[in-house]
Amino acid sequence: MYSSTEEAVLEVAKALDVVVRPDSIEISHPLKGEVGAKPIIVKFVSHKNKAELYKQQTKLKNTFLSVVFPESSAASIVSSKGIYI
Repeated sequence: MYSSTEEAVLEVAKALDVVVRPDSIEISHPLKGEVGAKPIIVKFVSHKNKAELYKQQTKLKNTFLSVVFPESSAASIVSSKGIYI
């Protein structure tokens, strides 16, 4: 699916047409204790990137994991309900 959480964040940003450079992400990691597809938490260097992603989040309505990550496994596609910010 993706090799790092940073890569996943960059792919979602790309799907939303938001420019996020790798050096704009201070830290990202999956949340512990979740079962199935783990939510990712991200801290950006600048508030501008976060604000822009929040502004564009309505584009994710009815967008599923298979659209953003077409090479993801069939099991994760089936279990995915959608992408949320």
